[in-house]
Amino acid sequence: MRTMRGVAARRVPGTWWYKVGTLGVALVLPGGLLLLLYLMTRSRTHAAAPVRDPYVEWLRMRDGIRSAWQPTPTPVPSSGDNGGRLSHR
Repeated sequence: MRTMRGVAARRVPGTWWYKVGTLGVALVLPGGLLLLLYLMTRSRTHAAAPVRDPYVEWLRMRDGIRSAWQPTPTPVPSSGDNGGRLSHR
């Protein structure tokens, strides 16, 4: 089995790749947490907005009209009216 010289030297923690990786984690991790916090607060404020569905608005308008509507009194037929029916005379 053949071995190569200097292969283990690339994995020494004092190299510049190690420093770049540490710096990258130090910058990306707090930035990602701040982005996550921003998205959570943004979605919470948008979810609190009232629903503006046209069908729901129409139902509310219809309920308002129904509650304000007063039925007209039905006329009481007089004795000579025969209840609205025609006689065959």
